[in-house]
Amino acid sequence: MRGGGVRIVLTGAQLTLLLVWLPRWVGTSGLTLERLPTAVGAACLLGAVAGFARSARRSDRQSGRQPGPLSSGAYGPVGFAVLVVLLTAWPVLPSPPVRVAVPLLALVAAITAAGHAELHGEALRQRGRLTGAGVLVVLGLGGLLGFGADAALSSAATPPVGWALLLALASAVTWARPAVPVVLVGVLAVPPLVLGGQAMAAGTTWSAYGKVTERTSLANVTSAVHNGVRLPDMREAREVARDEPARLAAFDLVPGGHPRRVLVLGAGIGNETAFALGRGAEHVDAVEVDPALVRLAGNRHPDHPYADSRVTVHLADPRAYLDRATGRYDLVLVTAAVGRDVLPGTGTPGSSYALTTEAFGQARRLLAPGGTVAVEYDQAAVSSGGGGESRSGRAGRQGSTDSPAARRIATTLAAAFDRPACRVGPADGGRVILAVVGARSATRTCVPLTAEAASAAGTPFTDSGAPLTDDRPALSRHGQPWSGQTAGALALLVVAAAAALGWSRRGTRRSRPAGPDRIVSTDRLTGAALVGSGAAVWVAGLVVTGWAAVRVGPGWPIRSGVPALVLGVSVAVVLLGATVSARRHRPARRDRPVTADPARTATQTAAHLAAGLLLGSCLGYGVPVYGTAAALGTVASLLIAAGVAAAWVRRRTTRRPGGEPNPVRHPRRDIPADRAAWPPTRPTSSSPEPTRGPAPPSPARRPGP
Repeated sequence: MRGGGVRIVLTGAQLTLLLVWLPRWVGTSGLTLERLPTAVGAACLLGAVAGFARSARRSDRQSGRQPGPLSSGAYGPVGFAVLVVLLTAWPVLPSPPVRVAVPLLALVAAITAAGHAELHGEALRQRGRLTGAGVLVVLGLGGLLGFGADAALSSAATPPVGWALLLALASAVTWARPAVPVVLVGVLAVPPLVLGGQAMAAGTTWSAYGKVTERTSLANVTSAVHNGVRLPDMREAREVARDEPARLAAFDLVPGGHPRRVLVLGAGIGNETAFALGRGAEHVDAVEVDPALVRLAGNRHPDHPYADSRVTVHLADPRAYLDRATGRYDLVLVTAAVGRDVLPGTGTPGSSYALTTEAFGQARRLLAPGGTVAVEYDQAAVSSGGGGESRSGRAGRQGSTDSPAARRIATTLAAAFDRPACRVGPADGGRVILAVVGARSATRTCVPLTAEAASAAGTPFTDSGAPLTDDRPALSRHGQPWSGQTAGALALLVVAAAAALGWSRRGTRRSRPAGPDRIVSTDRLTGAALVGSGAAVWVAGLVVTGWAAVRVGPGWPIRSGVPALVLGVSVAVVLLGATVSARRHRPARRDRPVTADPARTATQTAAHLAAGLLLGSCLGYGVPVYGTAAALGTVASLLIAAGVAAAWVRRRTTRRPGGEPNPVRHPRRDIPADRAAWPPTRPTSSSPEPTRGPAPPSPARRPGP
């Protein structure tokens, strides 16, 4: 594998890095918009479809003129530079409405991905001796390389400038011209320079879980911003107890207000741990997954809670720790940071596997007799970005008990503990505490969330639906897989991808010969098989990612390792199928009619594969609501449809319309000169028939002994 094969590997690696890292980085840029990472990821896939389709459209219309520096895919690095500058300056710019900001950033991301895909289309057109199956395998190997690079950068807590440098280097290496233009070099240098300056800013720390920015006020009070969300100020526990006693309401639910053993899930910068120590706790287990927050608390918190001998810090995912913990606690406190988590794969914000019925069942197992489980939920922080939580924000202004998310957490607690949950907090849509109290407390009143209590208080009571489970953990969706606005946007993306694929096919019918030698076209059937296979792989990857995240946690090993595993299995299946087909001497999917353009076929294959991934991402958006059974049914249906299409491809490439065998030849084999040219020419009436002389005599055999 030389030349074109190496460039195809770089193609798969760069596009994988772009599709994996760009939506995640957008989520750390300070924009707390719920649909933004999902919209950017889907827009990148749509851009890849459009870029490969444009490359396929241009493959049979090449001229001797060299393209300019801003054509032939060079607009991809330009779009990436614009996106980096725009997101870096976004906090100081006037904030546009959500309905303007999300489409704008998604459009820029689509242009970025389209340019990179078209830039790499040149590598696919120069694929050398690789067949269609070989192109898929080599692209898959490049994808594995991209996932490996993403995992290495994440594990080393590299700032975004590391990804920007790799993307710029890959664009320069795969540039098809003899030399990279000076203008393009300047454009490629913009993102690393801007992100490098951001990484060196004072008070900014990066980890595998995002960006932490430290801020100090004029009163010498330190606060932090984690992935664009402002965290509470780091103050002494006694000052908070004096000025803001409501922040210690969870400890008042324990009899006497002084729990001896406390478990804090999502400990963050250490405020809740300091509160527990201030209430006289003998031992505190603080669980936090982001080491950057733990380091910040150790350096800047005035009480230094993590340095206390009574505190044990666990760098682990809250759900993974619950499954393996063996201690007994008087209070299990789930902080508001857990309610701001994002489900892996689908990018569903405001949801966590630590808020499901199974997780609360593990918390119940860890409770001491008379113990309490309390869940803090900050409705204002979750609903500030709009999207799916906007309804809870409007309801929260009428009363936080009307919040669909808060009611659903209460329903989940009741299902796990077999008794109603109660609520503590002001009815202003802010931070509330939903708890199951083991013993009656005289320090704090906890209002039961039942129909009888609501009727006695004269307030309406609304059913919140089914409780959250590991199979259906989407809290912010309120039981709906797609809202009307989201469904319309996803449908528009799929229609746009189909239009791009159809546009890339224009002109192919006119180039096929007519008459009895006409070979039946299989492009549409092959494209349908690729689209179905790509969608099935994406949905299956979401199922496996969710299963692994429940047991290990949604960290960078799951975020990069599980998709790489699914991709590796898919590459192995393609390679095995091509090998078996070749050994049986049957026309494999890589074999094409001799009238097919190899360059166009390779780019169209990549376009259909990207369209399948886009369809899978749109279908997978409903997996956290419909559950694993529905997802596996979708995967089976897609694979069956792809198999039927592949079977028709085999049948139609081996038979003519009249039922006679179709002379399918591999492009690398010997082809008559009058059929090897692309595009093939139609015979005209004025063209004279070629004269054929008598057949040459066969050579005489030498007599044997």
